[in-house]
Amino acid sequence: MNDSVTPHFEALLEQVRVLAARGDLPAALALIERTAATLRAPRDRLLLLKLDIAAAAQDVAAVAAAEQELDAVGRESPANAARIVASLRSRRRADAAWNLLAALPGSPALAPEAFLLGVEFARAGDAQRARVAYEYALAANPDLVEARINFGDILLARRDFLDARPHFERAVELRPESGAAWLGLAQSLLNLGEGAPALAAFARLPGGLVPSALLDAWRATAHAQAGDDVAAAALYERAIAADSVGFAGLFGYALLVERRGDLESAARLYARALAAAPQSNWALANQVYCLQRIADWDTLRAPLAELLARLRSGDVGDYANSTWIGFGLAGALQRDVAAKFSRIQAGLRVTAVARRAFAPNDGARLRIGYVGSDFRGHATSYLLVGVLEHHARARFEVFAYALAPTDDAPVARRIVAACEHFVDVAGLPAERVAARILADRIDILVDLNGHTKGECMGLVALRPAPIIVNYLGFPGTMGAFVDYIIADRLVIPQAAAGEFSEAVVRLPGCYQPNDALREIGAPTTRAEHGLSADAIVACSFNQSWKFTPAIWAIWMRQMAAHPRLLLWLLEDNPWASSNLRRHAQAAGVSAERIVFAPRVPHAAHLARLALADLAFDTLPCNSHTTGSDALCMGVPLVTIAGDAFAARVGASLLHAVGLAELVTDGEDDYAALLDALLRTPGKLAALKARLLAARATAPLFDTATTTRALESAFAAMYARFRAGRAPAAIDLSDAAAGA
Repeated sequence: MNDSVTPHFEALLEQVRVLAARGDLPAALALIERTAATLRAPRDRLLLLKLDIAAAAQDVAAVAAAEQELDAVGRESPANAARIVASLRSRRRADAAWNLLAALPGSPALAPEAFLLGVEFARAGDAQRARVAYEYALAANPDLVEARINFGDILLARRDFLDARPHFERAVELRPESGAAWLGLAQSLLNLGEGAPALAAFARLPGGLVPSALLDAWRATAHAQAGDDVAAAALYERAIAADSVGFAGLFGYALLVERRGDLESAARLYARALAAAPQSNWALANQVYCLQRIADWDTLRAPLAELLARLRSGDVGDYANSTWIGFGLAGALQRDVAAKFSRIQAGLRVTAVARRAFAPNDGARLRIGYVGSDFRGHATSYLLVGVLEHHARARFEVFAYALAPTDDAPVARRIVAACEHFVDVAGLPAERVAARILADRIDILVDLNGHTKGECMGLVALRPAPIIVNYLGFPGTMGAFVDYIIADRLVIPQAAAGEFSEAVVRLPGCYQPNDALREIGAPTTRAEHGLSADAIVACSFNQSWKFTPAIWAIWMRQMAAHPRLLLWLLEDNPWASSNLRRHAQAAGVSAERIVFAPRVPHAAHLARLALADLAFDTLPCNSHTTGSDALCMGVPLVTIAGDAFAARVGASLLHAVGLAELVTDGEDDYAALLDALLRTPGKLAALKARLLAARATAPLFDTATTTRALESAFAAMYARFRAGRAPAAIDLSDAAAGA
């Protein structure tokens, strides 16, 4: 501005001040309007003065007019825009500043102002607008370090760790001395499970940037991720000693203690972590699961009620385990929870991509890829191995992608031999697993994990195959990203189809495959297992988390009514054994009448199962592999058919062995049938004989027929894909065939 201009504007400014001091703001505005055409001054200065007086006069129309004129002047050049945006921002008129900025193409001159507007929006609690402003700033100047850091911090707060990471990586490249950049990078890596690089990033932090207890907790988690539990435990203990209510230390230590198997201590630590951060559904769900596993039902009651209330209200939050299948939630709610869970958890590891374009396979064989973490001595493998061995090689090329190392169990060796391609992808991130599957040109990818331990988080969101199937590992809907779920007419009846995000494929008989060649150990005696020769032995070799107070109460009433009855359970963990004995005594049943069996190799387990007279099923999550194991060994299973997939598996198993009469519709019917059977040992013996006689012919144990049905389902899925049709229900069930 030259000297000849300034006095004119200063004179006007002085007159306006006098009028404003008198309180005559309308006169001040009128004076500005009269002189606007002739005043020799930059137009934006005059308009800003007009804006200030209009705002003071609370003249909404005049304010809007001034902002509109400023917007027009700002659009004339980036220099004008930067100056006007800065002036508007200093006047706390962020909306007007952003309206101007957002209308202009980005330029380096505007990047700092966009960043500062982002800061203003963040201070006002508007994270979304702050994010957009930072994105604008970075588009205008990718090397603006402050915008990188602040944008990364917003992504961290949203748990978008995968997206946050590159911003902090670039920030530390541009400004290696920035503690804030190293902190953001360390937090991103930590939440992505990359412990070793997170430790390296934490080592670059300047002293005092993070409270020592919190830093110890974070470093402990990084050590745990890197496989050094000893160092992790020492740091967690130091963190908790320094800050007894710090969530990071308490929760991280709880995870470590649970992994070590000390479930009782883990439950207490989760409770303390929850007190420190009551909004954490992850801590709450883990506490609930530990209490379920140790059968501490008195302590469980309140946290379980709270978790159910949150899930029913739609609050999934940071919920990070899939135990909801054991809560008895309605099917529609399970779908809602699963959908949110899938998208949240996938977002932690991958950026979900749109459906890829796949060329149809014109070869003679379909490529079927089974992906899972349980190709070892595990229930899923004991069920599936026969299918893998029976696949028609002329029509199907079978791949297995192992997400975890195999072991030396006989079933693991059979699986490796049965698959033409056994691919070790253990420990690889989802993108690399997906890249391998894409390179192998898999036509149908069968996810054997679903939402169970060991899953490759986010893999199915990457769409590495044209068809993705949820099968066997998880008895419920994935909620997102998956095309089909393999079921049967009982586990997913027609009326329940809407409870699943996947198109439902119903196999004939039972959806669950079984191995006709399963290895059975040498015969054994009751005496070898602490069972009385003259007792009626009822077994339930389910994991202890499936036991509920309601089911237990029914069992205890049977124990009280039938003095010869012994209850034979799996020794899941010492706390569960102790608590279950205590619950028995509280019901008036001697603890000695509950016999706990240690874990043994599968063949030996099957051999000892034959000693039982009856199998008690659980609800709301039935016996699955444990149920078919019992039936295979001639042990009748009495079940309750519930309202969700996991609660209807027992019914499916029993129909597939010709014992539909052992399916009950509720707790009262269940209790009555148990009582009737226990009063007629002869009928129990007859049921056992029927089962043993049917083992060679029952559909449940016909591995070849189940495999053919599964292959028919795969062929039907692929035919729809080749025809360009979306996934839809495929019904191969007995009922459909009869129709």
